[in-house]
Amino acid sequence: MKINNPFAAKQFNAGHILLTVWFVVATVFAFFHLKGLLYGNLYRGGYQKAVNELIDTANNSCDPLKVSNNGRVVELVNLECLKPKAGDTLQDVSLPKANEAVELQAPAE
Repeated sequence: MKINNPFAAKQFNAGHILLTVWFVVATVFAFFHLKGLLYGNLYRGGYQKAVNELIDTANNSCDPLKVSNNGRVVELVNLECLKPKAGDTLQDVSLPKANEAVELQAPAE
């Protein structure tokens, strides 16, 4: 009776090696491509939501909107609110003060 040695060297041909290398490279490429698409879509979605919130808030009132990020602060106001109405003089036009700050957070990577 002949006993087969399980540790004996197996024969590999170039086709098996190339197929294995191609599979590994394609899998790694697909993973990084899909990861990039997922993070890109999440980032764009959050960015668009934040911009839409700013636009809606600015359109709902003529009060300035104070926006801050990482210690930087800016006041945004709708330009339609700054246009003088018919019959207004320069002394009649005044800018209201912002009453609250909105902190925007960058998405975590």
